Amino acid sequence: IMLYLECKEYLFTGGDRTMNDAVQLLLQLGITSKYNGYWFILTALEIMAEKGDSHMRITKDIYPEVARRHSTSVSNVDRSIRTAISICWDAGCFSRLDKLFPSGRRPSNYDFLSTVSTYLHLRRIRRDCNREILETG
Repeated sequence: IMLYLECKEYLFTGGDRTMNDAVQLLLQLGITSKYNGYWFILTALEIMAEKGDSHMRITKDIYPEVARRHSTSVSNVDRSIRTAISICWDAGCFSRLDKLFPSGRRPSNYDFLSTVSTYLHLRRIRRDCNREILETG
C-alpha cells in the first residue's frame, strides 16, 4: 500500500505527462520502486526523451549519464535494469508484455528501453493529436 501511495504521489505532483505515463507503465509491467532498476529505467527514459533515442548508445551515452545522476557505477545501472526486466518478465502483466514484446522472449536492456521509449513517444503524439482535434473541432 505504501508503494502505491508513493507512486500515486509522484504521478499527481505535476511534471511531465510522459514520465507519468512511464511510471504507470512500469507499475503495470510489475516493476516497482523497491528496485533500483525502476529508478534507473525512469532516468534512462527521461534521457532518451530529452536527447532523442535514435542515435543513443546504451553503454556509451545512456548508462554513464544514469550512473552520474544516481551517483553509482555503470555496471550497477546495467545489472539493476537487467534485474528489473527479469522480474517483470517472470511476474509481470503478461497481456501488456505480449503487446510490447510479441516475440515472447525476454528483451535485452536496450530493446526494453527502446521499445518503452517508442511506446511513450507514440502515446504522447496520439494525445497531442487528439487535443488538437478537440481544440479545432
